[in-house]
Amino acid sequence: MAFTSAVALVLSLGLRFWGFEHPDSFVIRPLVVLTLLFAPSVFLAFWLVLERVWGVDFSLSSDE
Repeated sequence: MAFTSAVALVLSLGLRFWGFEHPDSFVIRPLVVLTLLFAPSVFLAFWLVLERVWGVDFSLSSDE
């Protein structure tokens, strides 16, 4: 948990200093937003369909 907090703090400070150096407004492309919004759910749906319909086993255990 301390590692995650440290990474978040470093990332936050880095973005803050980057913002001081680049004061213009941050413009993000709509395709990036849509990808970040829908890609995880599409990936999870694909995974569940493969597991349920075709019986593909994605478990990491080596028990047979």
